[in-house]
Amino acid sequence: MRNDVVAKGWLRLSHRELDEERSTETQPWHTHRRLLKVAPGEIVAADIEIWPSSTLFEAGSILRLVVQGHELREYPAFGHTDSVNRGRHRLFTGGRYDASLSAPMVLRDTVGDAQSPTHRRMRVAR
Repeated sequence: MRNDVVAKGWLRLSHRELDEERSTETQPWHTHRRLLKVAPGEIVAADIEIWPSSTLFEAGSILRLVVQGHELREYPAFGHTDSVNRGRHRLFTGGRYDASLSAPMVLRDTVGDAQSPTHRRMRVAR
C-alpha cells in the first residue's frame, strides 16, 4: 500500500470565524479578522478547507484523513514556523460531535465520459 499526501488543509482554531455570506456547504470562508481563543476545556466546531486536488483513485483505494497539531511533512513552500499551541489538544467526533469530510467527486459513466462533479459527504471513522 502506497502512502502519499493527496491534499492539505490547515486552520489555526482561533481563526475559525466564518464569513457566512461567502461560505458554502462545501467550502468554508474564514474572515481572519479576529482571534477567537479557546478556553481550557471548551469544545468548539471548526470547518477546515482542504485544498483542491486532482487525483485518480483506483478501485479498492483507501482515503485516510490525518489531523495533526504539527506539519505532516516538511515542504519548503508550505508550513508554519511559529506556533502558539500549548498543552494537550483533543478532537471530538461521533455522537453529538458530528464530523465529516465533504469531497467533490467526478464519477465516470459506463462509456468512460466524466459526469458533472458531485459532492459526497463521508463520515469520519475512528
